[in-house]
Amino acid sequence: GEDLRLRAVQMEHQQFHTNQRRIPHLTRRYLDTLKGSLLGDHYLENEARLDHMGEALEKGQSVDFDDLDAPVVRLQNRLRAVETRHRDGTPHLGGRNAAWLPYATMGRTRLDHLESCLDTLQHDQVRGDFVSCGTSRGGDAIFLAGWLDSRQSDRRVWVADELRGPLRRAGESAGDRRMAGDLDFVREGFERFGLMGENIRFLQGRFADTLPDARVRRIALLRIEASRPAAITTALESLYDRVEPGGIVIVDGLQSEEALAAGEEFLTARGTGEELSRASWGARFWRKPDEDVTTDGDDATTATAPQGNRSRRYLSLIHI
Repeated sequence: GEDLRLRAVQMEHQQFHTNQRRIPHLTRRYLDTLKGSLLGDHYLENEARLDHMGEALEKGQSVDFDDLDAPVVRLQNRLRAVETRHRDGTPHLGGRNAAWLPYATMGRTRLDHLESCLDTLQHDQVRGDFVSCGTSRGGDAIFLAGWLDSRQSDRRVWVADELRGPLRRAGESAGDRRMAGDLDFVREGFERFGLMGENIRFLQGRFADTLPDARVRRIALLRIEASRPAAITTALESLYDRVEPGGIVIVDGLQSEEALAAGEEFLTARGTGEELSRASWGARFWRKPDEDVTTDGDDATTATAPQGNRSRRYLSLIHI
């Protein structure tokens, strides 16, 4: 009887450790699959076909159906261009938006960097929710929710955007809004990936109308995607004081140097002494320090963070 009990305990112990070793592998597989789905990486050939047909229609040319039947062979250059913009988030040739089919418009490089930031926040035990300002079609916010689900975390994801779809205002081109998502589209995206839950909160409207009074208290990650400097400044002024020490701020200016400059100007005005680091082309990030640093000429004063709260100013864990 005792031998049987010992064998049962040994088998239970072995099974437990086997499962523990499998969890990181399965988590990695899930997040990689989620990224590929959000980016549309599983349908590159179809996107190359659509590009080919769209260009032919624009030029008034007939479509060669042999090209559509074998895009890997006959549309190699176009397929490589699709792969490049899925990786880098670079604009579509001819002025179309980079990601007019995928949920994630940011490209693989930015999405990998975002995951690295989340892993760093978990490693450093930084408290707070995740906030996405300017989610467009919802891809970055859906990934935030998927990452939290894989960690069984109860953090919230706040999704701030006008979410008005392709409706245009005066001065906006059709290309600016062609495939932008509305609230129903983004909510359905969360539903399709099984990630719509009580921890997902939407802030629909202009940043100036929704962010100042948003009920988010602590922020671990603040990601801002906007091409207008005023929008980035508004988001930072409204939410930066709620970012926890060690929290990460990402500013994606969508190729706009003026928009990126808004982030730099905000930091300069705050006198924090922090500098933006490059996340990818057109995107910068920094970590909020544990110390409140103010600079005045050659002098600097530092208010030390509470004892036991170690500095998290360094970015060594974040892979760029």
